[in-house]
Parts: sequence; C-alpha cells; structure tokens
Amino acid sequence: MAWVYFFVQLILCYPATMLLVAPLSKLLEQFGWSGDLPRHVHFAGYEALLCLFIAPLVGWAAGRVPQLLPSGRWTCLAPAVVLVPAAFASLFRPPLDPRYLPEELFATGGNEGGGVYFVTLPTCCAVGYSLGMWMRSFRRPRTAVASAALAAAAVVAFIGSATLMHRYEIAKLESLSRMIFAGDPKGLHFSTDPNALCAAPASPSLPLLRAAGPLEALGTRTCGAGRLLDRGAPEPPNSFSIEKLRVINGPNRGRMIWVPSYGVQPAYPPELIPR
Repeated sequence: MAWVYFFVQLILCYPATMLLVAPLSKLLEQFGWSGDLPRHVHFAGYEALLCLFIAPLVGWAAGRVPQLLPSGRWTCLAPAVVLVPAAFASLFRPPLDPRYLPEELFATGGNEGGGVYFVTLPTCCAVGYSLGMWMRSFRRPRTAVASAALAAAAVVAFIGSATLMHRYEIAKLESLSRMIFAGDPKGLHFSTDPNALCAAPASPSLPLLRAAGPLEALGTRTCGAGRLLDRGAPEPPNSFSIEKLRVINGPNRGRMIWVPSYGVQPAYPPELIPR
C-alpha cells in the first residue's frame, strides 16, 4: 500500500502545485518576470522557482494525513536521481553550444516544451512536496514571531533566486547575439590573417568557406587600401568590413578566422535578443 501512496502523491503533487503557481505567475509578470519571448519561446525558470517554493506548502498540507507521510517524504527520489543530473548538465553547457537554448528551461516550437512541462516543473514540484513532508515530520511548536520570520525569509530567498534566474535568462539570450552562421553557396573566402583578406578578398589562394556554424562573432573591422585599418581611422574609397569569428564546434574548435561581413547572418532572429 505504501507504493500506491507514493505514486499517487508523485503524480498528483504536480497539478496540485501548478494550480497555486498559475496566479502567482501572473503576479510576477508585473515585475517583468513573465518569461514570454518572441517567436513563441517561453522561459520557464520563474515557474520552476515557484514550484520549489509553493510545493512545500502542498506537502505540508497533505502531511496532515498520517498515512501519506512515510511515502510522501521520498517523492523527490525518483526525479532527483534520474533527472537532476541531466538537467544540470544541460544548464551548464558552454553558452555558445550549438544545441542552443536548454530545453529544460526554454519551451520553443522546436521542442514543444517537453523538457519544461514533463521534466523540470514536475521535478521541482516533487522535490518541494517532499521537503514539505519532511517539515511536517519534524514539526516543532513555533511562536507567531518565528513563523512570520520564516515566511519573510522565504520571500527574500525567492526574490533573490528570481533575480538570479532573470540574470541567467538575459545572459543566455545575449550569448545568442554572438552566434552566427557564415558561408556562401559559391564559396566565401576566409583567412586567419586579416591583412591577407584585406589585400585580396577574392584571391584564389585563400580557402573557401561554403557553410559553417554556429560561430562566435568577436567583432567587425574595416579594410581599406589593401590593409586592416585602425579603429576610428578614416575610411578610404572602396573600403569594406570583415568579421572576426571563432569556431565553437568540431575539430577546429577555438580557431580564429576572418570573413567578409556580407557572408554572415545571425543564427537567431534579432527580435529574440534583449536590448
């Protein structure tokens, strides 16, 4: 019977918590923490935090039923052991990883929110619910002042966590602004020496780049009179710009190359990147 209680709580703690999270998510939108982005992209970090902070209340309330306590304390085990390591590995990938936005926190048209709604949020609910059960198990008499102090500490902790989560969201999106693709169907000349590219941008001696990406954009410079101009220098007639790029994937990872600016395009639509 204990296994029945365990799986019933594991399944039901998710919808029960989300019923309480939904109105609070609307409140967070007033602070700019909605997570809604252009192109039907949604950042679910704020909902995950709400689940971690609200689910303990659900577990605390459910713990009033003594039969639920023994199994309810361990609802966190299944998702924690199986899913948490994979989630952390995803979150701490290099910021310009070609697999793009981590699907555990970003619901997009490409992943249809599977990682968010079937992995991250259920896991946070189960962990929080289990914590609430443990709090019920070790219940000790508390004064009204102590309870108020605990509630205030929880609010401060949530605000601090939400602020850090917002910084993560912005940093993740800003990293995409440096992610580009480069190439041309007819071939795009490139060089590791910017002066060589400036001197003869269409030289047959330069290798051709037909398609490559994603690459990290490191800056734009100007060529004129057959050489790389200093920053801020006057631009002579027939000058043109070139891009400094870093390869971020494959056997040439870390290699620096220079290509004409006309041959690069952003990997993500500009409206997705915060300004």
